[in-house]
Amino acid sequence: MNGQDLSNSLYALAVLDCKDPAYAPAVVQLAAECKRRDFTGLTPQGLSNSAWALAKLGHNSDQGWFAAVVAAAMRPNVTKGLTAQNLSNLWYGLALMRHRPGPAFVEGTAAASEVLRTGTGGQECANLLWSLATLEVPYEPRLVGVLVERLEELLPQRGAVSDQHLTTSLWALAVMGPGVLSRHQRPMEVLLREVVRRWDQPAAAAVDEGSSGSGRLNAANLCQLWRVQQELELADGCSRLVGIMAGGGGAGSRVSLLSAMRHAASKGGAETDGRPEDR
Repeated sequence: MNGQDLSNSLYALAVLDCKDPAYAPAVVQLAAECKRRDFTGLTPQGLSNSAWALAKLGHNSDQGWFAAVVAAAMRPNVTKGLTAQNLSNLWYGLALMRHRPGPAFVEGTAAASEVLRTGTGGQECANLLWSLATLEVPYEPRLVGVLVERLEELLPQRGAVSDQHLTTSLWALAVMGPGVLSRHQRPMEVLLREVVRRWDQPAAAAVDEGSSGSGRLNAANLCQLWRVQQELELADGCSRLVGIMAGGGGAGSRVSLLSAMRHAASKGGAETDGRPEDR
């Protein structure tokens, strides 16, 4: 098998959700062979898919394997070929395994800002922001900025940003800390007002637009938004943003958004980790 065959095999096992212990020896062998070959022969997509697949399959004992993937991704011939989805998959896999890459990889991702600005969809933006927050990566304003601006740009496109993409992205920004919220107030305001718009609109209109609609954000979404509200109250200079979700719940809503968020948080107990869908 060549390098790409190894990657394709790992990817297929992950897509088929082959987490049964009976598959473990094959997964370990495929991953080890990729590393032994120093990931030679893998395309940028193959490299990112391999990291995503191994993480999805739950094999996190070899942190050295993920370190080797990061090193391979930083090779010039690989870096220039990474698409927005490749970067999203790679970062998502690292986050699932709690493998925080070094500053050089963060800087390299930020340097791909033009790729991210034009190539990311709602899912990629949410996955990247979630990964950065989950791994507690030191704040990189250029990288975070391009992702939130892209989300804002996508909002008018029907179905481009799902409820989960929206709430996960807001959750990630909140987890990054009050300073990040303060710095990105303008796009934050746009995203928060979109949450309220979706909450207030009639359910039939929401379905037509591809949103879950009034009162139909799920419990995980609402818990994420409650965390956002709490962090906004702590952030300097964000008093104007604090009241946006508090005003959600017009005539077309059964209950106020703030009440629903509070109820979901109290009922849910442990805080959600904010994890978005990855495909």
